[in-house]
Amino acid sequence: PASSGASATVMKGDAILRVPAQSRFAVDFDGTMDRTDTGPSYSAAPIHTFSVFANELDPNPPQAGDVGVTAIAPGDPLPTAVAPNTTLLFLPGEHRRRSASSAHARGEWARFTLPPNVRVHFASGAILYAALDTGGVWGAKNITVDGFGIISGEEMRRCPNRTNASMACSEACPTNTSPQGITLTGVTRARISGVTFVDFP
Repeated sequence: PASSGASATVMKGDAILRVPAQSRFAVDFDGTMDRTDTGPSYSAAPIHTFSVFANELDPNPPQAGDVGVTAIAPGDPLPTAVAPNTTLLFLPGEHRRRSASSAHARGEWARFTLPPNVRVHFASGAILYAALDTGGVWGAKNITVDGFGIISGEEMRRCPNRTNASMACSEACPTNTSPQGITLTGVTRARISGVTFVDFP
């Protein structure tokens, strides 16, 4: 909206949007989303839009090599145990519960269990293809997730009980047991900020 103070210009075929303050908005090409119902029964070609979450950058983000920081590079196995009172840093790039290979089949419901008393930081440009949870056990404390990365469900299977393409997801899967982007069970003190969750079933 105009009240945001944002300005848009076109330069050499590129649209440049300047946002002076924290804001959230969607970019829709040629008004497609205004004219189309993309609900559960939608079966046409994908509509290419994207959402923008503009926040102030962290002036002092954790860095690989800092004391108490464990850095995870793309392709590294995700840790199953992390020392308390440290930081787990996901570096820019694509991260999966297991490395991308012929064994990585689209549709697996991958999960990453958040360690208690550990700051989990997603650097700008980091993408984790997994849902976050606390292991389903009550009593975890001090769960912290922050940064500017993305937690994505786009590789997870949709509608596993669908028997034909014309069947709506709501009919095929009346009880949705697929993972949410994040599930916190019986947690004391949780802080989630900055990261973006996209495209979970």
